[in-house]
Amino acid sequence: MKRFVIKLATVLVAIAMVILPVSVAIDPYNVFHYMNPRENGVEANKGFIKTKYLIKNHDKFDSLVFGSSRAGFVDVLYLNEKTGNKFYNMASSESLVSEQTRELRVLIKSGFVPKKVWVFVDDISCFVDPLLHENMLYRVPYPEGLFETAEFYLKYVDLITVYNSCKVINDYKEKVSSEGVSLDEYTYDHYANMNYIERYHNTGCERLDKESKFDINLPQYNEAYWCDYYKLRLDEALTDMRELKMLCDEYGIELTVITNPLYCLTFDKAYENGYADYLYALSDITDYYNFSGNSYVTDDYHYYYETSHFTPQVSRLMIDAVLGNGDNGNDELFGMHVTKDNKDLLIERLTE
Repeated sequence: MKRFVIKLATVLVAIAMVILPVSVAIDPYNVFHYMNPRENGVEANKGFIKTKYLIKNHDKFDSLVFGSSRAGFVDVLYLNEKTGNKFYNMASSESLVSEQTRELRVLIKSGFVPKKVWVFVDDISCFVDPLLHENMLYRVPYPEGLFETAEFYLKYVDLITVYNSCKVINDYKEKVSSEGVSLDEYTYDHYANMNYIERYHNTGCERLDKESKFDINLPQYNEAYWCDYYKLRLDEALTDMRELKMLCDEYGIELTVITNPLYCLTFDKAYENGYADYLYALSDITDYYNFSGNSYVTDDYHYYYETSHFTPQVSRLMIDAVLGNGDNGNDELFGMHVTKDNKDLLIERLTE
């Protein structure tokens, strides 16, 4: 029996010596390469790697933007210019307020207390259960504590995961090659004058020079962005925001909450499923700037990449509206400052 145990242990160690280095080397989700992630065609776990990066580099910034991938196109270069701050964009795929609170708490514990936090919320914030992200490798939340950290990394030490990702990585390389340019050229942002790594290190933004190819004649552009797991979780979502606000208040962080300008079709779908209930109740926890609802922006497909993500141009309009130094196109809904005293007026405008 003893010999069997020793033999089994030897085999397991040998297997681990193969699995671990291969998983770390290929690292499709970049969790082991948070300092210098590779653009490989696989969606990185940006919530994790950005948090990890800031723990080591928070002296470069003094404020943060949080939100889902939609907020990834918020132009922090413009925001910095208008505020005089040094924002970093923490946006990640389907990021939820509870996950953002966790990331902020981790950063505070590491010694980084931002001056300002801008949080961009929308239907995702109140329709998605955080538990779903535990098994989505590009969305697994940042771990807290030794056990959670070990469990987190074990999710990514897996040859099957690596093998399945290799096809995506190879297809991406072929796509770049077919364009006749290098990867650095392919990912270069001419607006920011930064390549992929430089953007990651200095802004956290997606490519701000990306052009919209929204084609109103194609069927996929005439459907609301909607996932079959969306379900209103009003009480939980409000509790999440309450906890974020309490954390910011505790550390003297200036919190600004902003609702994303959902494309008209997507907003209509969200409204049908209770999104307005979230917007109404949210004002009892914190005031916020509303960009949801039908407006001169949300009704114009030129401002969108598809029916989910708005363009950086829209983010600049939003920044100007929040700071009170822009033209909202005489639209009373786009940039409306919502408080518990005027929340009924918001609902009236949403239904007009």
